[in-house]
Amino acid sequence: MSSSVKIDINKAQILRKVDRAWEAARPLVAETILADCNTYCRFDEGTLVDSGHTEDGGARVVYDTPYAKKVYYTGTPRTHMNPNAKLMWCDHAKKAHKREWTLRTQKLMGAKI
Repeated sequence: MSSSVKIDINKAQILRKVDRAWEAARPLVAETILADCNTYCRFDEGTLVDSGHTEDGGARVVYDTPYAKKVYYTGTPRTHMNPNAKLMWCDHAKKAHKREWTLRTQKLMGAKI
């Protein structure tokens, strides 16, 4: 005797739940990313770090000073105020923390689905 099982999957409903979970998790993950980027950010008087923020509900991390782009890519970061200071500080943060960011995202999204 053969038995069968029929499973109906509502793809649209699943995608809506995933989208809602991502929208709820994204700002929290972005704040973690910003904090980790600040670990490697150049620091002299604090203006650059203080300008760091997230935009578009956590879709972007932004450092908003007239010189942010220039010092992100060029020069020699002084390490007297921040011994971790690097050029391209967010790239360093990503390399060091990407796995943690992924796990945090998964945890936050799992809590929302």
